Amino acid sequence: MPPKKRSNSEAGPSGQSGPARGKKSSKQSTEIEEEDNDSWEDEDSNDELENRPPYEYYCINRPFFDVENENNEKEDDDQLDEDELIDKFNENARSKDNIATNPAAEHPEYKWISMWETWKLYADLKRRATYTNPDNFGMYIYNDFHGYGLQELVESTLIAFNKEFEKKNREENTLKQMWAIIAGTTHWLLDEELGPWMMMDDGERLETTVELIGQALVTVLNELDQAQMLKADSDIKDLGLVIACYLQWIETLNDLGCESDFRKEAIGYAKKAGIDLKDAGCYGMEQVLGEFGNTKPLAGNAKADRWNWKKSFKKFAKDNEIGGKEKYNILKMSRRERASHAFDKKDPLAGIPEKDLKEGNIMLA
Repeated sequence: MPPKKRSNSEAGPSGQSGPARGKKSSKQSTEIEEEDNDSWEDEDSNDELENRPPYEYYCINRPFFDVENENNEKEDDDQLDEDELIDKFNENARSKDNIATNPAAEHPEYKWISMWETWKLYADLKRRATYTNPDNFGMYIYNDFHGYGLQELVESTLIAFNKEFEKKNREENTLKQMWAIIAGTTHWLLDEELGPWMMMDDGERLETTVELIGQALVTVLNELDQAQMLKADSDIKDLGLVIACYLQWIETLNDLGCESDFRKEAIGYAKKAGIDLKDAGCYGMEQVLGEFGNTKPLAGNAKADRWNWKKSFKKFAKDNEIGGKEKYNILKMSRRERASHAFDKKDPLAGIPEKDLKEGNIMLA
């Protein structure tokens, strides 16, 4: 089936357009059939979704990795096998009782929530990641192409974060946008299949990037602290959830030998805000906290650029010559170049109008 044009809201909290993967141990993907995803097929519903306030909070599905982590901790007799777990996950996602996309205010006890801007950024990263994978196009370019494509996507989020950080006027919406970027990136990193990224041949660049992601997190937490928004009843309602998700993500990287992180500082900020990370939404946080569980609330007062983001990002950008280009976006290649890498030597996107390719607004089947 050829790629097709998609609406900006076609992927969302009640059913991603692509597979949602469990990162802890599962190698199989879950997928929600489009024909069963009625909430995204109604034109009025799509219009409403497009016009939602960007910094309001909405419910999202509990992600597969978290469901899988809980299942893995059960007694053997109570565990579902992988196929059963995937079926149950999809059944819940398609259920008429599913509250994903509902305003979070209507479900005050529900933990899995995000700003609408966060979810739009997550969905955008999911979509763009598919454009960097030659396997999706019946192509071979070189072994690390997809890995570098994911690296480029991560760098684009750091560029966007830095753009907000450099604004002299720290309006509330600037802080919320900074938070949305970090939150959306964190959700995506937990959900994306990152094997190709982890295996790219520039290990130093990878490790520095992982460190910068943590540095960006503590930088925005410092900004919120300065604005007196670092507290349990903050307008940033997913403080604990996003910190917990970051810790979950770092836990998976440590299994691969990547140890550049800001776990202790992030936990210190949570303690300072009076947030119990064990009750933030992620399953099994006591084990994830591990040796950092007794971390004290972060000491010291908030101050401008406490974590030296400006200097670190400037050096990283210079060393790696990053600039927001889309070198690894296969949609941006010429038709001749795509054909030269295709197994059948034909442009896999021959049926897609040039306008749609330039807009980057297609969904890969």
